[in-house]
Amino acid sequence: MKKIDLRETLNRKKYSTKATEYIWFNPKISYIGFGSATRNKYNTGIGFLRITKKGDIRKTRNGQNRWYFGCNNSFTKAISFINQYYGFKLPRKNWTKYKVTFFNRTESDELVKTLLNKV
Repeated sequence: MKKIDLRETLNRKKYSTKATEYIWFNPKISYIGFGSATRNKYNTGIGFLRITKKGDIRKTRNGQNRWYFGCNNSFTKAISFINQYYGFKLPRKNWTKYKVTFFNRTESDELVKTLLNKV
């Protein structure tokens, strides 16, 4: 697992604090996975975002990020749930796991763009 600190490159918003998350990235496909690094009672599992060819995140019609939720904290179980529920195949191999430190009020669009520039 590689550790990346993005706090130097991100703009800090008012009242923001340090946050850490596990991020899985597969350079062969255009998906990136987010999982919580800390245990809390509202842990929803691992969620995936699709990255378009332009480097942006895929959006819904009303401009929200299109999330694919795995509904499980285990990476392989989350991928199998996504493959069954959403109807497309995510590979189980060739994922690189990162522990990313950033500010908790950072938007996911800005986080993904800076992360892709670092990796």
